[in-house]
Amino acid sequence: MKIYKFIVLICLFVGIQTFAQSTQIEGLWKFNYQCSYNILPQAKKVITDNLGEEVINALKERYKDCQISLNGDGSYTQILEFGKTGSGNWSHTSGDGILVLINSSGSRQEYQIHQLTANQLHISVLLRDSEDHIIPTEVWCYTR
Repeated sequence: MKIYKFIVLICLFVGIQTFAQSTQIEGLWKFNYQCSYNILPQAKKVITDNLGEEVINALKERYKDCQISLNGDGSYTQILEFGKTGSGNWSHTSGDGILVLINSSGSRQEYQIHQLTANQLHISVLLRDSEDHIIPTEVWCYTR
């Protein structure tokens, strides 16, 4: 009987953890260039710094309004570079740390979640059906 209670408690704990992470990821996330730069490995920072101020400013301008809203009903809306928009459905399994976006035309994008806190979301691309927009960082940082 004690083993069954223990198993039930573990299942409840895992379920509560999964629910907490799923609700923590919900909401509006805005791309943060400076945060993304700060988490780059030093070698990539050197490369980025050598792009020149004009190129860096162009990158900042291109992605300054990028954001994604992960809604509680499993839908998402996204503002991409230059004001392009997208929408579809999202899912997140906390156990594997994967965020999946499927847009309204059925294109699937998978992202590895490296960090998820109340105010920061760090992700990198795992799978993308198209190369329509690429931000030249290894890990993208979104903030609230």
